[in-house]
Amino acid sequence: MNRVVITGLGVISPNGIGKEAFLKSLKEGKSGIGKITRFDTSKYRSHLGGEVTNFNPKDYINPVKIRRMDRDSQIAVASAILALRDADLEITSGNSPECGVILGSGFTGLETTEAFHRGLIEHGPSGVNPMLFPNTVPNAPAGHISIELGITGPNSTITQKGATGEGAIGYAYSLLRHDKAKVILTGGVDELSWILFHAYSHLGILSPLKNEDYPEGCRPFDKRRNGMVLGEGGGILALETLEHARERGARIYAEVIGYGMSSSNPGISDYDEDSEGMARTMELALEDAGIPKEKIGYISAAANSTPVLDKSETEAIKKVFGRDIPVSSLSSSVGYFNASGGLKAISACLAIENGFILPTINYREKDPFCDLDYIPNKIREKKIEAVLINGFADGGSNASLILKRFQGV
Repeated sequence: MNRVVITGLGVISPNGIGKEAFLKSLKEGKSGIGKITRFDTSKYRSHLGGEVTNFNPKDYINPVKIRRMDRDSQIAVASAILALRDADLEITSGNSPECGVILGSGFTGLETTEAFHRGLIEHGPSGVNPMLFPNTVPNAPAGHISIELGITGPNSTITQKGATGEGAIGYAYSLLRHDKAKVILTGGVDELSWILFHAYSHLGILSPLKNEDYPEGCRPFDKRRNGMVLGEGGGILALETLEHARERGARIYAEVIGYGMSSSNPGISDYDEDSEGMARTMELALEDAGIPKEKIGYISAAANSTPVLDKSETEAIKKVFGRDIPVSSLSSSVGYFNASGGLKAISACLAIENGFILPTINYREKDPFCDLDYIPNKIREKKIEAVLINGFADGGSNASLILKRFQGV
């Protein structure tokens, strides 16, 4: 089977737009979480979010085409364009059929869907804006990427709650290994919308939860954690077969060498408390990669500052790796969103290239149930050979990826 490498990184994130800005924020331990400005949160207990600011779609997309895209699709297309630029790769009529888009997308197009159905109910079919309808489906961002960039190869959208981004990258990896394409743009995109914020708030999932003494904030693995902070963004990677990348002399950030996926059965909105499914997923990724667990330099965790997930993931990691493995959570920097696996994979590439482990921001107070090495608040300089990335979702979807330093052999 083909070897698969990463040659381009496209970032639209709460703590930086573009690879360089994102890297700078990671190295400085800078969080992109702040008070939400896109909608009014005054009636809610929670007010924070990982919001993408200073993003102007006109910097990437023809203004005539922007009006046909909702915010999710604008972020997705911009991230894809940045990934292609970084990979120094041009889509042409000759190579277009060999290029694909496999995108992870969680709750996209919610505001567009709400506006479309509100118009339908209030005004009937004749009063609905027909331009809204194409953006009401989850695969709209992937479709817009293909249309905007002229890509005619495989196109698919993955939705697996908190394992969405990891699932998309894993599927793209599988297609490239089996020679179904030469290049695939993959990763994830999600939007921070009022509808999603409202729903999560009323479910009692957001920080701060009721009857808690600790203030609002995203604190993965910390004893004070009391709920997630929602985020948004786009993280898209250019994946290629090694042969294709070598033929065009591409720069290679890392190699994708392993993918594992499994299901737990905790309940539709619960996490896998016994952690068996999580542990099995990491073991499957290691088996697929064919490397010993000692080669993993750190784990990019799924942890999102909720009491159950952070504890369960800690237990799963100890079952597979013991207590000595460094662990960090990107959610502390950008907030939690279903398709954040794209940004996690990009941060892993940058960590491998630049020799550091990114920090878990806001980690202050140790929890006896979360007793691993979480890299508190500042980066740790270390040469990284391989990174394991976890995406564990409520409802039982589990996915793990392994990225490895490219050896050139």
